[in-house]
Amino acid sequence: MRLILKVSMMGIIDFILSANIRSGEYETNVHIIKNVDQSNFLIFTEYVYPCISDEINISNAFAINQKDLLGAINKHAQKQGLNVDRQIV
Repeated sequence: MRLILKVSMMGIIDFILSANIRSGEYETNVHIIKNVDQSNFLIFTEYVYPCISDEINISNAFAINQKDLLGAINKHAQKQGLNVDRQIV
């Protein structure tokens, strides 16, 4: 389970650090991380209601810069006993 969590976090970090992604989304089980530009991201929860003609509800959105997002991910990983420390190049 820890390996799966580490691989998942590394995927998110690779997305955040990629210089080749100017605009894109990384979807987790609960949240979506949207790349606004090279150093700013929106994080939000997306709910799809298939019984109401595929209505989509986006809530709890907030903006965060690349440095703060990486710091939060690294802090969470440390609490889980994982070492995924990656920095902005």
